[in-house]
Amino acid sequence: MTSSSNRNPWHPSEFIDACQREGAVSNVAGPALDIAQRIKAQGQDLPVLFSLEHLAATVDVPIGLLLSYVQRGKDPYRVFSVSKQGSKGLRSNRRTICVPEPLLSKTQSWIAAQLLNNCTPHPASTAYAPGSSLAKAVRPHCEARWLLKVDLKNFFESIDELKVFDTFVSMGYPRPICFQMARLCTRVFGAERGDNASTRLGVLPQGAPSSPMLANLSVYRLDVSLSEIASRSGWNYSRYADDLAFSTRLESSRHATKDLMWSIFDEIRSFGLTTNKRKTIISPPGTRKVLLGLNVDTDRPRLTRSFKNNVETHVYAITNPEIGFNKHLEARGFRSGPSMIRHIAGLIAYARSIEPDYAEKLYKRLTTEAVRS
Repeated sequence: MTSSSNRNPWHPSEFIDACQREGAVSNVAGPALDIAQRIKAQGQDLPVLFSLEHLAATVDVPIGLLLSYVQRGKDPYRVFSVSKQGSKGLRSNRRTICVPEPLLSKTQSWIAAQLLNNCTPHPASTAYAPGSSLAKAVRPHCEARWLLKVDLKNFFESIDELKVFDTFVSMGYPRPICFQMARLCTRVFGAERGDNASTRLGVLPQGAPSSPMLANLSVYRLDVSLSEIASRSGWNYSRYADDLAFSTRLESSRHATKDLMWSIFDEIRSFGLTTNKRKTIISPPGTRKVLLGLNVDTDRPRLTRSFKNNVETHVYAITNPEIGFNKHLEARGFRSGPSMIRHIAGLIAYARSIEPDYAEKLYKRLTTEAVRS
């Protein structure tokens, strides 16, 4: 995990000059420079941090407040659940979202922007990093003969405080502040009830700004192992958050694919994560292959027919004189006209990122009708 560019905000000479002015060259400058060099060896863009006090001053958050977060004296998250796609009535169809209070969110956002985004995840990891997109994520699997999809269960909540600590240590930071930053970026579930939060391992809370990239970086070794397993069998591997994809354009068989699948399961289990076997799908030659909601049967990612049917229905209804905007708004149950407009605009914007020409035709139909009316 190395830095992604060459900017270096750390100036050793300025630091030494400051130490000389304070008369602390021998007992401060030497150890501090060693720490700085260790951090910069891992990435020139990584900021130098010596302690929690240093972090507090840099982010402009009271040190006492950061200490209270580290000590887990209270639960600083607003917790709620949102629906997930799936069959109705299943508990797994709810996702727990944890929104940190403002100053904790500010600290996590700074850590995400200044530390995590200046580290490069494994090449197989295709989500959350700057410049990532769904189209880039699925492109390596286009025109595959065989496709294997594997889903990780409770991905964020499976990344515990120890893995987060190890991630910060790998950046070269002193172990005490690595422990403290790991505490700042994790949450103990049950903390809202006061269940001995200070003595239990936290996990990544879904909803914290630091969680996405921390999850990516924390499973770096797993990405290395799965890439090697796939490569030995002539398969490609990619991971988009908790969605793992393996594909090959070579001849294979269902038996060989299942052998690969069990090897993947074993590696994931040994890393401490769990697969959702209900969402594991093997797509052999001759079957339609959809990955992350995109069709990968052709030489480049395409929108699925179901997506096109949905967006075309919106456009048809709005531009049809017998239906029109207001009737469609009522039929689809949107709260307001602007909310429906935002929804359709988002669909067309997404379509433009995958199939620009197709999206342009939809846009022209809508704008032409708007001019007529």
